[in-house]
Amino acid sequence: MLDKEPRVTTPAAMQVTIPSNRLKGLFAWKSWGKLLAALVAAVALGFGGLHWLRYQITSTGYTADTNVLQVVLGNDVLSIPANLIRFKQQRNTATPEQIDLALLWPSGTGYSEQDKDRFRQTGPEQSILFVKLTKREMALDMSQRLEPIYRKLFEGPARPGPAGLTLQPLQAGSAYRGEDLAIYQHAGGLWVARCHNPEATDNPTCIRDINLGQDLSMSYRMPLRLLAQWVKIENLLLQRITQMLETP
Repeated sequence: MLDKEPRVTTPAAMQVTIPSNRLKGLFAWKSWGKLLAALVAAVALGFGGLHWLRYQITSTGYTADTNVLQVVLGNDVLSIPANLIRFKQQRNTATPEQIDLALLWPSGTGYSEQDKDRFRQTGPEQSILFVKLTKREMALDMSQRLEPIYRKLFEGPARPGPAGLTLQPLQAGSAYRGEDLAIYQHAGGLWVARCHNPEATDNPTCIRDINLGQDLSMSYRMPLRLLAQWVKIENLLLQRITQMLETP
């Protein structure tokens, strides 16, 4: 399976300690009560209510604020416009564990009131590039893992993909069941991404990670339908992240 959406950790400075167990229970009861009431209302309103609930979920976290925030990840310092950062918690700390970004394709811009509907769109037709920046934990990025890891999991014949790519199915019995490896391997270089097989899911995406900066890992996810734009998408993201990096 492709990597799940990253877990957001609330910074310690933002955590509130309530000494009374009774107050904790009361708070939890009220919170769940509000959520249950919203769900009941959504069901009662039928499709329109469910659409409203999904709107509330997908609209949380974004901001149209374009002020630049300085963020430290390991040995790398980045200056990132606030409207590129997906989650409010990550905008409120200078040293998060990771930073999650959302960029509109093909402009590479962040959230704005003008484009809010496109950011809230879900499903295979959405055109948002989701990026995760973290301190590097593995020495090898996805392209470098082709020979030592992925090639051992090839299963069945490869088939031609878009824009010069080859799509190689991965073993059904592995952790990558239902996935293809998208590969471009020529004298000019190597590019590798993991993609859902469109027959395995209703919302197929591709994910790729590369190493940047001093100690930075960038992984990004794009809709499978944009795979033919892989060269332009990678160039766009590299350009944007390189502009943000203050460390050489």
